[in-house]
Amino acid sequence: PGFWLFAAAIFLGAGVESAFTFWSRTYVAIYLRDVPRAGALAVVIFAGMMAAGRFLAAKLSKTMSLKMLMMCSALLGVVVSGMIPFAANLIWFYALLALAGIATACFWPTILAEAANCLRVNATILFVLLACVGVAGFGVTPWIMGVIGDRTDLRTGFSIIPGLFVVLIVVLAIEWRIGAR
Repeated sequence: PGFWLFAAAIFLGAGVESAFTFWSRTYVAIYLRDVPRAGALAVVIFAGMMAAGRFLAAKLSKTMSLKMLMMCSALLGVVVSGMIPFAANLIWFYALLALAGIATACFWPTILAEAANCLRVNATILFVLLACVGVAGFGVTPWIMGVIGDRTDLRTGFSIIPGLFVVLIVVLAIEWRIGAR
């Protein structure tokens, strides 16, 4: 059962990461009506802050548990991603996207590390299987956002991201409770 909790967590974390990666440029083009470079810069800001967030997560992992780090990141993600559909200008969108990059950064590597710590299985096979589930989440989430965007609009598609973070919090809380036993 522990594997499936970590699989759900990495599916959701990877989904959030891909949602911002795939749709940020389009969001800028549709709603903020700026030059195409502005959309490309949005992806660069998200990726750069995600890289910085991974370094920050590595540093914070020395002072707090990985579970607490993931929970705090997910809570930040709920708040920030909930505000993104309301970003009215490019600077505001970039700032929120930068915070989203920091919030999203820790999940993939931290979930793998925590799974290896908690589950008594072959770590190589565990990483391969969790990565497969993560790749599925990375592909499914932007597709679902695109379907929602086609039927309504992209802002509505972006509104699923806070929901993904909330479900991730629930999964992490369940794993935390089971791990405490």
